Amino acid sequence: MLRNQFRSDDLLLTNASGKVQHVTLQLNNPPQNVQNGWLNVYSVAWTDTSGGMPVANALIPVEEKNSTFVVDVPAGMTRKVWFIIDSSKVPAGNYKSTFTVTSGNKISTIPVTLDVSKVAMKKPRLSLTMWDYTNGKGLYGITPENRKAAIAMMRSHYVNSPWASSAALPRPEASDFDAQGNLKSKLDFSNMDAWIALWPGAKHYMVFPNVGQGFAGTKMGTPEFDLRVGSWAKAISAHIKGLGLKPEQLGICLVDEPHSDDQDAIIAAWAKAINAAAPELTLFNDTAWKRPDQAKIQDAITTADILCPALPRYIAGGASQKYFQDLIAQGKTMWFYQASGPTYNMDPQLYYRYQAWHAFSANATGEGFWSFGDTGKAPTSWNGYSDTGVVYSPVYFGQTTVDTSIRWEAVREGVEDYETLAMLKDAIANSRNADWKTRAQKALDDAVKAVTEIWAPNYSRDTEDPNLADAQLQKVRDMLNSGA
Repeated sequence: MLRNQFRSDDLLLTNASGKVQHVTLQLNNPPQNVQNGWLNVYSVAWTDTSGGMPVANALIPVEEKNSTFVVDVPAGMTRKVWFIIDSSKVPAGNYKSTFTVTSGNKISTIPVTLDVSKVAMKKPRLSLTMWDYTNGKGLYGITPENRKAAIAMMRSHYVNSPWASSAALPRPEASDFDAQGNLKSKLDFSNMDAWIALWPGAKHYMVFPNVGQGFAGTKMGTPEFDLRVGSWAKAISAHIKGLGLKPEQLGICLVDEPHSDDQDAIIAAWAKAINAAAPELTLFNDTAWKRPDQAKIQDAITTADILCPALPRYIAGGASQKYFQDLIAQGKTMWFYQASGPTYNMDPQLYYRYQAWHAFSANATGEGFWSFGDTGKAPTSWNGYSDTGVVYSPVYFGQTTVDTSIRWEAVREGVEDYETLAMLKDAIANSRNADWKTRAQKALDDAVKAVTEIWAPNYSRDTEDPNLADAQLQKVRDMLNSGA
């Protein structure tokens, strides 16, 4: 591990007896001078689903008592035990420990090797967004009762670009404008302020106003429309500045997944008015055209600051991929997103972890997954039979709680993978050692190619080699450790 990193590993405990076994795991010779919380142990819970597929995904914390953990294994079943190490709480060095595993009269030992580098991982630069909609009373599985836990779970896994619904932005009426299209009434930003206060220090604040063909009594395409939208945008920009933020930190998605001329016409009209009055605001477009290069109204795409195509459409290659790369060369920012489900069908690495590798390969700077809170309309994630829709959330919502999962941990590891790759890229650019630069660049290129060429549109397929990314990352870390 690098310093300041989270990494996971696991072991399987199989109970071939006819009754529950209470298995004790005792850590012997633990690393010295560690801080509390350096090691967290979880019992992986089996849950059933509305599709009839039992899954072992939810991570339930196991309480530690004097470096001892007790895990229950039901009769005739296998329990996965999940370990997460936080290397920011472990001094650099190489450590060898063992777990003594005791069940009744049977005792086994499990070797544990931990190698923490002196090289520290920087704060991840990748933008991570989850369409969480934590503003107001929350949406989908997020409620006022579990919102605090949901935000804490997202922030602990590097979510730095939260989303708010249209309710976060003030919507003025026609009577709020004068004859020249200027606002004459003060807008109410209390909903926006309350939401931003939930996310101090976020990299972006993303909002989905879900606009239409008119605004404040005007129709798009008219001068009155342009003036009123422009005045509204300027007021939003000024308010963001007044909060001590940069206006470009506010991202606006005008229409979600546009894929028709009518939708693009709306985007183009709004973008024209906003960019004319407050170009400092960030426009976000998750275009869903299969061939965006053939879209009739190109302004709907090219006026956006952040382009966020679905990863499968981008990877399909051809003209669409070249189209986006040309826009990046022109200064546009690109993110990727995925929105497949149900999530219990998704391979943790192929779907959740590897997307960050594809982002690095394509010079994208952000990624997202629909959606942190979408529990398929179930009131709780712990009763899969109550799902009446598709479950997209990678975590487990209770009434007041949010528990992590193997899939959610894969997202965090993907973000850290991206940062590790980017750190080596930075080191190569700054090095004057020609031989090291050549070797480091080859290690970086080979690692990225090895992972990104494993592309499977059928995410339910298990990863062919679950150690692939870790093996490639080791080569990258070796180059970082060797220095320039």
